[in-house]
Amino acid sequence: MIETMAREVPVPEEDYRRFKRRLFDDAVSDWTGVYEAWWTANAEFPDLAVSERLLIAEQAVRELVKDGHLDLYRGTWEGRPGDRVPREEYDATLREWATWTIPQEDQPSATTVVWMGGDEPKSTEAWQSVLDSL
Repeated sequence: MIETMAREVPVPEEDYRRFKRRLFDDAVSDWTGVYEAWWTANAEFPDLAVSERLLIAEQAVRELVKDGHLDLYRGTWEGRPGDRVPREEYDATLREWATWTIPQEDQPSATTVVWMGGDEPKSTEAWQSVLDSL
């Protein structure tokens, strides 16, 4: 089961929805590392505490995967996504610190990265339907 967090995100709802839409658009346009959600929150909300930016990123990713808009995949830094993470492992995967960070220079390039991705909606109406639901 994928749980969303009980805490409320510390930004206005419209800003949060715009942030989620951006994550969705990025992930269906090209494979996106889950860590990039935190980077995006850092860019979008630079005046918030680091912990609040991570909260926003984690909550948004949790909602996107829970609602079936995106899936999580494990792969290597260089090889990109590999196998889809089983849905029953999403919660644990999103609680792992390594999911939110990138491999460091002193780590081997084969270090696992968690990617998020999904299918692009097939029509303008389908896009609008997904965006309206976010």
